Amino acid sequence: MRTKIVGRESELASLRTRFESSKSELVVIYGRRRVGKSAIIHQFLQSINSSPKSTALVVAKSNRARTLAFEALEGQGTPDQLAHFSGRLKQQIPHALPKNARFESWDEAFDFLTLHISQQDAKTVIVFDEFQWMAAGQSKLVALLKYYWDNHWKNQKVMLILCGSIASFMVKKVLRSKALYGRFSLQMQIRKLTASAALEMFRGKIPKLEILKYLIVFGGVPKYLEEIDLKRSFEQNLEELFFSDNALYLDEFAKIFDVHFKAPRTYLKIIQALNNRTLGLEDISKALKMRSSGGVRAYLENLELSEFIRPYHTFLNGDSRYVRYKLSDEFTNFYRHFVAPNRGIIANGGGRHLFRNKILKQLQPWLGFAFESYIINNALYVAERLGFADKVESFGPYYRKGESGIQVDLIYYRSDDTISVCEMKLQSTPISTEVIPAFEAKLKRLPPLKKSVRIHKVLIAANGISEALRVADYFDTVATADALF
Repeated sequence: MRTKIVGRESELASLRTRFESSKSELVVIYGRRRVGKSAIIHQFLQSINSSPKSTALVVAKSNRARTLAFEALEGQGTPDQLAHFSGRLKQQIPHALPKNARFESWDEAFDFLTLHISQQDAKTVIVFDEFQWMAAGQSKLVALLKYYWDNHWKNQKVMLILCGSIASFMVKKVLRSKALYGRFSLQMQIRKLTASAALEMFRGKIPKLEILKYLIVFGGVPKYLEEIDLKRSFEQNLEELFFSDNALYLDEFAKIFDVHFKAPRTYLKIIQALNNRTLGLEDISKALKMRSSGGVRAYLENLELSEFIRPYHTFLNGDSRYVRYKLSDEFTNFYRHFVAPNRGIIANGGGRHLFRNKILKQLQPWLGFAFESYIINNALYVAERLGFADKVESFGPYYRKGESGIQVDLIYYRSDDTISVCEMKLQSTPISTEVIPAFEAKLKRLPPLKKSVRIHKVLIAANGISEALRVADYFDTVATADALF
């Protein structure tokens, strides 16, 4: 499936606003790989190069020099980055440099950019894509940028966009750097597409329930969704993309992890520990055989910044300060459950037989479990669809240990003296009245509430409910797959 960029209207509008301002703008864009950062930037550059509404700022086709875009080379050192930068500059500004010339340092490169910018009569947009590779993973380039920004570019009508896919670098070494502190006019974390954006992406060619299944497996990552063949069924696409000979996504997880983290072994251990469960800091530390000090917290923060995990301030035995961590990346969840344990047989050509004889039998029960995780990962979006997002103060699971233990996967704590307690179900048939006793048992185990607090009972049933459950009128809100879109 190939389609135009969707669901990024606010990001594009924010970039356009910064471009049309009368001053220089320093912008940071970051997000996980495959989420569509470069596509957003490309569409933004296209819009300012072709729009007839802002002629004073438009870049003429014969003079592309007012927009300069550079994508760094993965894993290469500074000399190779500079050589690549020199080549890209020659392509975008013909005759800018002699044929065999190249910059020997970033100072030389930035001196040239400073001179070039001073010769323009309109705002110059400069994009450094995959900035963490351009910086070779170090903060020296950030300090140098600070010097050129303060002494030259901020007074030359420049829009400088720093974009990167290594969130830990972009946040810790760029956004939080002392060098550039207070200089950013816009920072954007590009997140996965919502269900409604995915619906637009699929252009109504497949049912909403099937789109939901794709989101449960791939999340709202545009690159993954683009590879779906609309002529194939959901099961056929999974077989082709994960279990066929030379499957496109057989090694995708390793590629992502190797790029995001310099020493992936410890991060992989955390992902493995969180497989199909939520854990607190002490539990994760025990799994790593490490003390629950700053070291483990740093690993968790990097995973959180990269959107592989998410912390929840859960209510455990009445203590709202307890934090538990949960996998929040749908692709990782599916890969770790079905592909990683069987990678050897898939790589040796046995993937299709494995999928048809084993995986298919496990798929529907797993989808039911993973549906709960998908809803939790998108809890604020779901609250918006259900009509109470403006009332949400916090949300997360509730746990209580012991003989009268209880686990509620999602509770919203609201400002209108209401808690919304959610049950999530995805099964092949509509949900029947059997859900009521189990849900009622959970409610009875909740801690005592103030008399003024109302319990709002929510059932999110992707495939609908039975007539008997509808007549019972037990739940205050029932949402189907349609409601999520």
